[in-house]
Amino acid sequence: MKRNHLFLSSIIAFMLTSCFQDYPTPEHVKQYITVNAAIHAMQTRAFNTVWEKNDAIGIYMKKSNDKWSGAIQANNVKYITDGTSIFRVADTKKAINFPIDGSNASFVAYYPYKAALSDMKYPVDITDQSNLPDIDLLYSDNAEAVNSEQLNINLAFVHQLTKVILNIIPEDPLHDLSGLSAKITGVGTKATFSLDNGQLSSPTSTGNISFNVSADGRTAEAILLPMTSMKNKELIISIASNTFAFPLDKAINITSFEKSTQYTYNITLTKEALSVSQAIISDWIAAPSENIVIGKISTPETTGGTIDNPFTIKEALANQGKTDVWIKGFIVGYYSGSSYKSFVNNANSVTKASNIALAATPHETDSSRTFPVQLTTSTKATTAVKERLNLQVHPENLGKEIRIRGNLEPYFSTIGLKRTDMAIINGDTIPRK
Repeated sequence: MKRNHLFLSSIIAFMLTSCFQDYPTPEHVKQYITVNAAIHAMQTRAFNTVWEKNDAIGIYMKKSNDKWSGAIQANNVKYITDGTSIFRVADTKKAINFPIDGSNASFVAYYPYKAALSDMKYPVDITDQSNLPDIDLLYSDNAEAVNSEQLNINLAFVHQLTKVILNIIPEDPLHDLSGLSAKITGVGTKATFSLDNGQLSSPTSTGNISFNVSADGRTAEAILLPMTSMKNKELIISIASNTFAFPLDKAINITSFEKSTQYTYNITLTKEALSVSQAIISDWIAAPSENIVIGKISTPETTGGTIDNPFTIKEALANQGKTDVWIKGFIVGYYSGSSYKSFVNNANSVTKASNIALAATPHETDSSRTFPVQLTTSTKATTAVKERLNLQVHPENLGKEIRIRGNLEPYFSTIGLKRTDMAIINGDTIPRK
């Protein structure tokens, strides 16, 4: 297979015919097995729609009425192609034969081939993204109750992992992006796939995955394990001394990575921020799209976060872990639930007095651009701040700019300010000294 970041398609049809050895067999099963592989809708092999020389698949066979456990009659037999649609057994001594008693047979197959498999367990390891076809797991289990009178056996292969593509465009089209790097943090890196039932295990290892980036820095691709939650996972892009980050759980429509699904983010790099103008989920499987903005992580000034030089919202996002720091922003609403996505951008019938939402502008309506601030009653100081700032008691605070002190910690599925014990609003310092 070409090593230029091309993948196999979601569906690959294989036609198997039978192959037997030269000892006497019943006449109704005395037929040779060959393998024809036709590649259909090869979206991920855009530069070549045929198999490459030495592409290999592994095939298992059992009697249809038996279970896989202890009843395997063809065990991980390797079939390869010379670059045409014909696949041949790699070792003629291991050619697959239908059951000699004429029983129906069932098949499972997978790509890419691995020689050493135990108990039909396929080890999945995506830590190395340098050769994407080597980790793009495909699986077929649709050929059941097949008999030797059927010369053609169609094996439909389906992607078992997730594909993510980043299309990166500089605001200045002449800007050089070579040397750009991209990674996704906190994701599964290893798992086990059961070939007998087609199930992928939960991750057995987690970490960061670096994308396979093109030489010009304008395209990045990765094969990932499916995931149901984006919590504590970030997309990070670095170019020269600039770093951009986006918490994946801030996405509105894309809340998970499903198997067999391709996610494409069209990203524009500007001087101040990384703007994802469009997020498309497509072939392999189509799904909703979404617009997001990824903020630039700047090196904070040593004097930032003080009462006289408070962090902006953007600076606060880049300084998680800082304690007793000041930030500034406009009160734009509050959160009715437990996530920033529950943002309410008004002060009508406020249901919660335990938090407020800040933003860089006084009329922000996009929840992904808001910054949650906790209001508590844990101490006298925090109680005074809560009583003066919460919108349930003071709806007139909506749209006002404040300065407030606290700790930058994970909050409402993003970064927020917690343990707030001092604030300034309308020139008044709370609590009053």
